[in-house]
Amino acid sequence: MAGARRIQDIERLRAIAALAVLIGHVPWLQVGISQRLHVPLDPWTGLELVFGISGFVVSSAVERD
Repeated sequence: MAGARRIQDIERLRAIAALAVLIGHVPWLQVGISQRLHVPLDPWTGLELVFGISGFVVSSAVERD
C-alpha cells in the first residue's frame, strides 16, 4: 500500500514539473503567474525538478535490484 502511495506522489510531482516547464517556456504566462503570486519564477525550476525526480526513480530502481 505504501508503494502505491509513493508512486502517486511521484506522478503528482511529475505533473507539477511539467507545468513548471510549460510556464518557463511561455514568457507571457511566466510574467502573469509571477505577478499574481508575487514571487519571481525561475525558468529552470521545472527542469531541475524533472532531473530530481528522474534521479529518485533511477536510484529507487537500482536500490531494489
